[in-house]
This record gives sequence, C-alpha cells and structure tokens, in this order.
Amino acid sequence: MGFESSWIRMVMSCLTTVRYSVLIIGEPSGYITPTRGIRQGDPLSPYLFILCAEGLSSMITNAVAEHSLEGLRMCPDAPILHHLFFADDSLIFRSAVEAECRKYRALLDVYERASGQRINLQKSSVVFSKNVAPSLQAQLAAILEVKCVQEHDRYLGLPLHVGKSKTEIFEYIRESITKKLTSWKTKILSSAGKEIMIKVVAQTMPLYTMNCYLLPKGLCDDLQQLCAQFFWGDTDDKKKIHWRSWDRMCLTKAEGGMGFKNLYAYNLAMLAKQGWGLISNPASLIARLFKARYYPNCSFWEADMGESPSFSWRSILTSRPVLKAGTQWQIGTAQQIDIWKENWIPDVPFGTLTRPVHCEFDMVADLIDGDSRRWSIQVLHTLFPPTIVEKIMCIPLSRNGRSDRVTWKLGKKGFYSVKSAYWVARDMVLANLRASTSVGDPFALLWKALWTAKVPEKVQICLWRACNNLLPTRDRSSTKGYTGELGCLLCSHPYEDSRHVFCACPVAKEILSAAPFNLLLYMSHNFSFKEWILEQAIQMSANIFAKLLMTIWALWKNRNDKLWSDKSQSAMAISLSTGTWYESFLINRYPNAKQKKARVHQFWKAPREGGLKLNIDGAFLP
Repeated sequence: MGFESSWIRMVMSCLTTVRYSVLIIGEPSGYITPTRGIRQGDPLSPYLFILCAEGLSSMITNAVAEHSLEGLRMCPDAPILHHLFFADDSLIFRSAVEAECRKYRALLDVYERASGQRINLQKSSVVFSKNVAPSLQAQLAAILEVKCVQEHDRYLGLPLHVGKSKTEIFEYIRESITKKLTSWKTKILSSAGKEIMIKVVAQTMPLYTMNCYLLPKGLCDDLQQLCAQFFWGDTDDKKKIHWRSWDRMCLTKAEGGMGFKNLYAYNLAMLAKQGWGLISNPASLIARLFKARYYPNCSFWEADMGESPSFSWRSILTSRPVLKAGTQWQIGTAQQIDIWKENWIPDVPFGTLTRPVHCEFDMVADLIDGDSRRWSIQVLHTLFPPTIVEKIMCIPLSRNGRSDRVTWKLGKKGFYSVKSAYWVARDMVLANLRASTSVGDPFALLWKALWTAKVPEKVQICLWRACNNLLPTRDRSSTKGYTGELGCLLCSHPYEDSRHVFCACPVAKEILSAAPFNLLLYMSHNFSFKEWILEQAIQMSANIFAKLLMTIWALWKNRNDKLWSDKSQSAMAISLSTGTWYESFLINRYPNAKQKKARVHQFWKAPREGGLKLNIDGAFLP
C-alpha cells in the first residue's frame, strides 16, 4: 500500500512485542507471549483491520482494471460493481465463469497469507443468477469451496429481496416489537414509564429498516396499534379503552398531544435522507448507480419509476415530495435552475409560479444581467407580480462564479436533518388533523405550564388526561358503554365528571379553598375544567401551580381508592400526604445547589482533646 518502511517497522514492533500477565490473587504471575499479535480489543486492532481490508479492496480493484475480473454492471452506463465491504461482512460480485472464480480464489488466498485472516468458508455462500445452469452452479461452488443457496435472506439485518408481499417480508418487525412489549409488566409501569418505553424502545426498533425501505402503511398502523395497546394497558385477557386516537397522540405536547412519532411520516423523512444523498453527493457510488439505472437523461426531480424498479428506488421516490418541500436552490451561476420547475424563491411554495404565455425565459440566469451580476428589474416586473419581485430582489447573487447548490432550507446551515424533515412529512400525513389544530391554540399556555411544571411525569400525564376529558369518570365512561350509576363516589352528587371531582366535590372544595390556593370555587355550567385549569396556570406562580397539579392528582387517586378498595381520606390527610410527597420529590429531583455545594466542601475534623468521634458508613435516620 506504499507505507514508509520506518512506519511499518514501528507498527510491527507493536505487534511482536506484546506480552500478557495473568493476575493470580491480585498479583501478576509470569508472562505469556502470544503468537497471533495483539488481542482483538486492543485500540490498534480496528485500524489494522481496516488497513488489511483496504489491501484486499485494492487487489480486487486492480484486477478489475486489468480486466482479469469483470464484476457486475447493472446497465451499460453504470459503474462496475465488484465488491462491497461493511465491517467484517463482504459482498463480492463476479461473472459466473470458471476463470473468474479461480482468480477470486487466488486473491483470497493471497489475502489470507498476507494478513493472517482466514476466510470462514463454512459461513460463506454463493448465489447465482437464474440464467446459470445448475451443473455450472455446482462446479463453480466447488471451486470456491462454499455452499450454493437460492438467495440471501438478509444482509446486516435487512431483507435483500423484497417480493410482492411486503407485509410478510417485514413481519419480523411486528414480531420483535410484540415480543418486547409483552415482556414488560404493564401493571408495575406508570403512564410515564410506558411513555418512555414506547418512545425510546418500541418506536426506535423499526428505524434501521425504515432507513432503507418504505414500510407498508398498514404495517405502520399495526405497530402504532401495538404501542397504543401498551400505553392504555391492554392485556391478553382484557382490552382497555383507548381514550384518544393515535394520530392525535402524535401531536407534540405543545399542541396538546403526547409527542409520539407517526411511524409512516418518520419513515418518509428517513427515506428522504437517501434522496438527499443522491442530489447532494452525485459522485458517490450509490448516486452513480441510481442515475445510470433510473434517470440517465434527466435530474432526480424529473425521474420516474422506470422499468422493473427496485423496492428501495420506489421507496425513495415515495418520499420525494417531503424532500421537494424542504429543499431550495442557493443561486450561484444560476444556469442549472429552471425558473418554473425549481424551488428557488424564499417563502414561495413550490409549483405556485405560473409561466406567462410566449415566455422565452427558462433559466434563472436569464433574469440576471451578466455584466453587473444584478437582477434585471425590468424583466422581473414583466414576469412576476410585485410581491414576488420583492422577494427575488432580496436574494443575494454570487460574483465569484460558484456553482448552484441545493440546500435544505429547514436547517440552519443548509444540511438535511431527519428531525426537521419529520415535521414536513407529519404535516403531509396528518394534513386534516393539523389543519384543525394550526389555527391558534387557545390552550397553548396551559400545555406549556403543564409540561414544564416541576412535578412527577405521571402527574403531568394524569392532568393532561383530565384537561382533555380522558379520565374514566362515570360521566365519561357512559360514552364508552358504561351503564351503571353516574353519581359521585365521595358525596351525594348525582353526576360525576372531571369538573365535579376536582372542583365541586366537598373534599376538593375544602382543600382548594384553603392555603396556599385560597380559590373561590364557583364555576358556571359553561365553564369546563380545562378552561378553569388554564385560568389557574395564567394567574398562579409556578410553585403554587405545581402544588395544584399534585393536589388534583391526589384527589383522583383518592377517588380511585374509594372505587376499588372502598377507602378514602379526609381533606386534611390528603393535603398532608401530598405536601410531604411533593417536598420529598423536589429534594430528590431538584436538589438545592447551595446545600449540594456545602456537602462537597465538608471535611473531616478530629475530635477535641479527650473526646471520641464515631465514623460510620452509610446513611442513618437522625
């Protein structure tokens, strides 16, 4: 590979001077000199492995350049594909002829002797095209000394061949998520614990596959249904009520949802990243292969499915609207940008420009004076309305002749990010729902106060449910098939809803009318609990509002204890227990910085003369 001989000697000395010593009862005993160089976990090991693999890659590349190996060409203009390496997994492509098989076997033998890495033929296999006769397949497999298989099922965890039944191919995702969710004991997890498990584990499991393939919409719905069942507490023998649709749960917490991912939208955002790689790095191997195969005579934006498209290409094209909505041209020479087909004017949606009749201008460069490198104002006014002309005049023009560049307008530095693309894809997938929530949410202040309050997460979720009328009060349960009594469990009131439990019930009134709340609990019939809690979020300090949330949660817990255990507490007992628990929570979750600093700087002092000091390990109750 051309390294300096002194550098080679230095590396080899690292390999040949290795010695190990074994600790016996804490003491090193003797030395062991290994005959295979450094151990696998040595920091130098991965670098040496990459250098060795690069040597093998160079040998194969040189053999293709010398025409002793042919490799694989997908179409006449495509680059030759002869090998792909990923970590210690390798894919090698070659023609089904005896001479090429023997050449590859010879290259692998040289690599084995030079590097000491022996090819594991028992774990290797070969796949032939259907056009190769079975007798020739057996002959070539014998030369390579590997087994012949019909097809490789998966490579690096992904299916290599996706047939007509997409749901069947990706069934393993559903099975793995189902197995993971059923292994968790939902009864011992709070609603906050379930939220974390869904976001961190269940919704991240299919991401690796979603990075390359578009999962069927039905499969995404099924996976989301599994998450919904886990969140609401379904078991094998008992189904629970799902109080809110999953689409509305996928709204952000600032929008009144729970912030779960919409898997289909996230799938589109991840696939759009593949499309971004094709347009931002056209010199890469994958970009050259796709262009030669699917759009040799046009740009990525104009490409269609083509004949017999691969599933990965179909997946990328499905995500192209997301990419188109977030990309914008950065003008250089302006010779590559079509005025009417490209997105190049800031804050002007793609496809809104209408070409005038008999217009002779095609490229943005036609709108720029070539000598002064300024916009041709007269031309602009003949083609566009004044509002568009204003926005075009604000676009700076390059004077150094740099080329045009596609940028991601939703990123600060113009680079694509899946996070920003997800919001574009989500708005497309949830278009109807977003339209109903985008017109100024009057409860935005409530959601902000709720989710930033210094209270346990399960209390926040309980209050979120109460504000959205999602708690199983007798009134709300009657809309889901409950036919029993509707009266309050704690008093003689004939109707139990959220407003009564938390504001009108005698126990609630006694607690909330006293310090520190001092609330006059008069609520008109047209005033909902959600509107009442919004008013408190606006008027109360953050500390008092947090205590109010804790109290409401305690009132709901007291109501449930009465329902299931026929036990209830007095207003005084609820206030005391809630206050104690809340103080304990604050001390553990938000320790006072001054106290923390004082503990760090406390040093041991010797007892005074004639005295004794007892030093103990661990904590104790004073």
